[in-house]
Amino acid sequence: MKLTHICLMFWRAVRQASLAAARCIQGVLPARMMKFPRTVWSGVASSYFWSACSYALLTIFLFNWLYGGYLMFFFLLLTIAGVVYEVQDMLLYHPDHPERSRLLVRTPAACALPYENIQLLTEDGVRLNAFFIKHRGNMLATAPTVLFFHGNAGNIGDRLPHAQRLYAECQCNVLLLEYRGYGRSDGRVSEHGLIMDGHAGLDLLLSRSDIDTSKIVILGVSLGGAVAAKLASA
Repeated sequence: MKLTHICLMFWRAVRQASLAAARCIQGVLPARMMKFPRTVWSGVASSYFWSACSYALLTIFLFNWLYGGYLMFFFLLLTIAGVVYEVQDMLLYHPDHPERSRLLVRTPAACALPYENIQLLTEDGVRLNAFFIKHRGNMLATAPTVLFFHGNAGNIGDRLPHAQRLYAECQCNVLLLEYRGYGRSDGRVSEHGLIMDGHAGLDLLLSRSDIDTSKIVILGVSLGGAVAAKLASA
Protein backbone atom coordinates (compact mmCIF):
# COMPACT_ATOMS: atom_id res chain seq x y z
CA MET A 1 0.00 0.00 0.00
CA LYS A 2 1.44 3.38 -0.97
CA LEU A 3 2.21 6.06 1.59
CA THR A 4 -0.18 8.54 -0.06
CA HIS A 5 -3.03 6.06 0.23
CA ILE A 6 -2.26 5.54 3.91
CA CYS A 7 -2.22 9.30 4.49
CA LEU A 8 -5.58 9.73 2.75
CA MET A 9 -7.15 7.04 4.88
CA PHE A 10 -5.70 8.66 8.00
CA TRP A 11 -7.13 12.08 7.10
CA ARG A 12 -10.59 10.60 6.57
CA ALA A 13 -10.44 8.84 9.92
CA VAL A 14 -9.42 12.04 11.69
CA ARG A 15 -12.27 13.99 10.05
CA GLN A 16 -14.81 11.47 11.30
CA ALA A 17 -13.25 11.64 14.76
CA SER A 18 -13.44 15.45 14.79
CA LEU A 19 -17.14 15.42 13.97
CA ALA A 20 -17.75 12.85 16.69
CA ALA A 21 -15.82 14.99 19.17
CA ALA A 22 -17.91 18.02 18.27
CA ARG A 23 -21.09 16.11 19.03
CA CYS A 24 -19.63 15.03 22.38
CA ILE A 25 -18.70 18.62 23.25
CA GLN A 26 -22.21 19.80 22.56
CA GLY A 27 -23.56 17.13 24.86
CA VAL A 28 -21.38 17.95 27.89
CA LEU A 29 -21.06 21.77 27.83
CA PRO A 30 -23.40 23.88 30.03
CA ALA A 31 -26.60 25.16 28.45
CA ARG A 32 -25.46 28.80 28.59
CA MET A 33 -22.60 27.97 26.29
CA MET A 34 -24.88 26.41 23.72
CA LYS A 35 -25.84 29.87 22.44
CA PHE A 36 -23.01 29.57 19.95
CA PRO A 37 -23.90 27.92 16.69
CA ARG A 38 -23.18 24.24 16.23
CA THR A 39 -20.74 24.99 13.47
CA VAL A 40 -18.60 26.99 15.93
CA TRP A 41 -18.10 23.97 18.22
CA SER A 42 -17.46 21.75 15.24
CA GLY A 43 -14.82 24.18 14.02
CA VAL A 44 -13.12 24.29 17.45
CA ALA A 45 -12.93 20.51 17.67
CA SER A 46 -11.90 20.17 14.06
CA SER A 47 -9.07 22.66 14.45
CA TYR A 48 -7.49 20.59 17.22
CA PHE A 49 -7.87 17.32 15.35
CA TRP A 50 -6.62 18.74 12.08
CA SER A 51 -3.59 20.18 13.87
CA ALA A 52 -2.85 16.76 15.33
CA CYS A 53 -3.33 15.27 11.90
CA SER A 54 -0.84 17.69 10.37
CA TYR A 55 1.78 16.90 13.00
CA ALA A 56 1.22 13.17 12.50
CA LEU A 57 1.60 13.43 8.74
CA LEU A 58 4.74 15.52 9.14
CA THR A 59 6.17 12.88 11.49
CA ILE A 60 5.39 10.08 9.05
CA PHE A 61 6.96 11.99 6.18
CA LEU A 62 10.15 12.81 8.12
CA PHE A 63 10.49 9.28 9.46
CA ASN A 64 10.15 7.83 5.97
CA TRP A 65 12.59 10.42 4.57
CA LEU A 66 15.23 9.90 7.24
CA TYR A 67 14.88 6.21 8.07
CA GLY A 68 13.29 4.70 4.97
CA GLY A 69 16.62 3.19 3.95
CA TYR A 70 17.00 1.51 7.33
CA LEU A 71 13.50 0.07 7.08
CA MET A 72 14.19 -1.30 3.62
CA PHE A 73 17.43 -2.86 4.89
CA PHE A 74 15.57 -4.38 7.85
CA PHE A 75 12.92 -5.93 5.61
CA LEU A 76 15.65 -7.14 3.26
CA LEU A 77 17.29 -8.96 6.18
CA LEU A 78 13.94 -10.51 7.08
CA THR A 79 13.52 -11.70 3.50
CA ILE A 80 17.00 -13.23 3.43
CA ALA A 81 16.34 -14.97 6.75
CA GLY A 82 13.10 -16.40 5.38
CA VAL A 83 14.82 -17.71 2.25
CA VAL A 84 17.60 -19.31 4.30
CA TYR A 85 15.00 -20.93 6.57
CA GLU A 86 13.22 -22.42 3.55
CA VAL A 87 16.39 -23.80 1.93
CA GLN A 88 18.13 -24.97 5.11
CA ASP A 89 17.16 -28.58 4.37
CA MET A 90 18.94 -28.33 1.02
CA LEU A 91 22.06 -27.11 2.81
CA LEU A 92 21.95 -29.79 5.50
CA TYR A 93 20.87 -32.96 3.70
CA HIS A 94 22.51 -34.45 0.59
CA PRO A 95 20.27 -37.12 -0.93
CA ASP A 96 21.69 -36.47 -4.42
CA HIS A 97 25.30 -37.17 -3.45
CA PRO A 98 27.05 -39.11 -4.75
CA GLU A 99 25.75 -38.52 -8.24
CA ARG A 100 22.84 -40.71 -9.41
CA SER A 101 22.17 -41.99 -5.89
CA ARG A 102 18.47 -41.33 -6.47
CA LEU A 103 18.49 -43.61 -9.52
CA LEU A 104 20.85 -46.49 -8.75
CA VAL A 105 20.11 -48.41 -5.56
CA ARG A 106 21.88 -51.74 -5.15
CA THR A 107 19.74 -54.54 -3.74
CA PRO A 108 20.86 -57.16 -1.19
CA ALA A 109 20.89 -59.67 -4.02
CA ALA A 110 24.23 -58.14 -5.02
CA CYS A 111 25.64 -59.54 -1.76
CA ALA A 112 23.72 -62.84 -1.96
CA LEU A 113 21.47 -61.83 0.94
CA PRO A 114 17.84 -63.03 1.19
CA TYR A 115 15.52 -60.06 1.46
CA GLU A 116 12.13 -58.47 0.92
CA ASN A 117 11.76 -55.16 -0.91
CA ILE A 118 9.14 -53.34 1.17
CA GLN A 119 7.21 -50.18 0.40
CA LEU A 120 5.73 -48.58 3.50
CA LEU A 121 3.74 -45.44 4.19
CA THR A 122 4.51 -42.86 6.84
CA GLU A 123 1.99 -41.07 9.01
CA ASP A 124 1.75 -38.22 6.49
CA GLY A 125 1.35 -40.56 3.50
CA VAL A 126 4.89 -40.56 2.10
CA ARG A 127 6.01 -43.82 0.48
CA LEU A 128 9.36 -45.15 1.72
CA ASN A 129 11.61 -47.81 0.24
CA ALA A 130 13.14 -50.45 2.51
CA PHE A 131 15.04 -53.75 2.35
CA PHE A 132 14.25 -56.38 4.97
CA ILE A 133 17.18 -58.78 5.07
CA LYS A 134 15.99 -61.85 6.94
CA HIS A 135 17.23 -65.25 8.00
CA ARG A 136 15.60 -68.36 6.66
CA GLY A 137 13.65 -70.98 8.57
CA ASN A 138 13.21 -70.93 12.33
CA MET A 139 16.06 -68.50 12.78
CA LEU A 140 13.90 -65.68 11.40
CA ALA A 141 11.64 -65.85 14.44
CA THR A 142 14.40 -66.16 17.04
CA ALA A 143 17.12 -63.81 15.75
CA PRO A 144 17.31 -60.16 16.86
CA THR A 145 16.15 -57.63 14.28
CA VAL A 146 18.13 -54.44 13.66
CA LEU A 147 16.35 -51.32 12.47
CA PHE A 148 19.18 -49.59 10.63
CA PHE A 149 19.18 -45.85 9.92
CA HIS A 150 21.79 -44.78 7.37
CA GLY A 151 23.88 -41.62 7.33
CA ASN A 152 23.68 -38.49 5.22
CA ALA A 153 24.12 -38.78 1.44
CA GLY A 154 23.81 -41.94 -0.62
CA ASN A 155 21.09 -44.57 -0.19
CA ILE A 156 20.51 -47.90 1.54
CA GLY A 157 22.33 -49.74 -1.25
CA ASP A 158 25.53 -48.07 -0.06
CA ARG A 159 25.01 -49.57 3.41
CA LEU A 160 24.86 -53.20 2.29
CA PRO A 161 28.33 -53.98 3.74
CA HIS A 162 27.04 -52.97 7.19
CA ALA A 163 23.95 -55.11 6.75
CA GLN A 164 26.00 -58.06 5.52
CA ARG A 165 28.15 -58.07 8.66
CA LEU A 166 25.12 -57.73 10.93
CA TYR A 167 23.48 -60.63 9.11
CA ALA A 168 26.47 -62.97 8.90
CA GLU A 169 28.48 -62.17 12.03
CA CYS A 170 25.79 -61.05 14.47
CA GLN A 171 23.06 -63.38 13.15
CA CYS A 172 20.54 -60.55 12.93
CA ASN A 173 17.67 -59.70 10.65
CA VAL A 174 18.15 -56.19 9.27
CA LEU A 175 15.65 -53.60 8.09
CA LEU A 176 17.39 -50.99 5.94
CA LEU A 177 15.08 -48.00 5.83
CA GLU A 178 15.51 -45.29 3.20
CA TYR A 179 14.51 -41.80 4.33
CA ARG A 180 12.09 -39.66 2.37
CA GLY A 181 13.85 -37.89 -0.48
CA TYR A 182 16.63 -40.51 -0.55
CA GLY A 183 17.10 -43.29 -3.09
CA ARG A 184 13.76 -44.66 -4.26
CA SER A 185 11.69 -43.13 -1.47
CA ASP A 186 9.23 -40.37 -2.24
CA GLY A 187 8.92 -36.97 -0.61
CA ARG A 188 11.36 -34.32 0.50
CA VAL A 189 13.74 -34.74 3.40
CA SER A 190 13.22 -32.65 6.54
CA GLU A 191 13.93 -32.97 10.24
CA HIS A 192 10.31 -33.65 11.13
CA GLY A 193 10.03 -36.04 8.19
CA LEU A 194 13.01 -38.08 9.40
CA ILE A 195 11.32 -38.60 12.76
CA MET A 196 8.13 -39.81 11.06
CA ASP A 197 10.20 -42.12 8.86
CA GLY A 198 11.78 -43.65 11.94
CA HIS A 199 8.40 -44.28 13.53
CA ALA A 200 7.13 -45.85 10.31
CA GLY A 201 10.03 -48.30 10.25
CA LEU A 202 9.55 -49.28 13.89
CA ASP A 203 5.79 -49.68 13.44
CA LEU A 204 6.44 -51.98 10.48
CA LEU A 205 8.63 -54.28 12.55
CA LEU A 206 6.23 -54.27 15.50
CA SER A 207 3.38 -55.31 13.20
CA ARG A 208 5.20 -58.38 11.86
CA SER A 209 4.30 -61.77 13.31
CA ASP A 210 7.26 -63.64 11.85
CA ILE A 211 9.92 -61.97 14.05
CA ASP A 212 10.50 -61.61 17.77
CA THR A 213 9.36 -58.04 18.42
CA SER A 214 10.98 -58.09 21.86
CA LYS A 215 14.40 -58.28 20.19
CA ILE A 216 14.36 -55.14 18.09
CA VAL A 217 17.58 -53.13 18.11
CA ILE A 218 17.64 -49.53 16.83
CA LEU A 219 20.97 -48.63 15.20
CA GLY A 220 21.95 -45.42 13.43
CA VAL A 221 25.11 -44.19 11.72
CA SER A 222 25.99 -40.49 11.41
CA LEU A 223 22.70 -38.73 10.61
CA GLY A 224 20.94 -41.99 11.43
CA GLY A 225 22.32 -41.79 14.95
CA ALA A 226 20.19 -38.71 15.62
CA VAL A 227 17.11 -40.44 14.18
CA ALA A 228 17.77 -43.56 16.28
CA ALA A 229 18.27 -41.53 19.48
CA LYS A 230 15.07 -39.56 18.90
CA LEU A 231 13.10 -42.73 18.20
CA ALA A 232 14.52 -44.53 21.24
CA SER A 233 13.73 -41.59 23.53
CA ALA A 234 10.13 -41.58 22.34
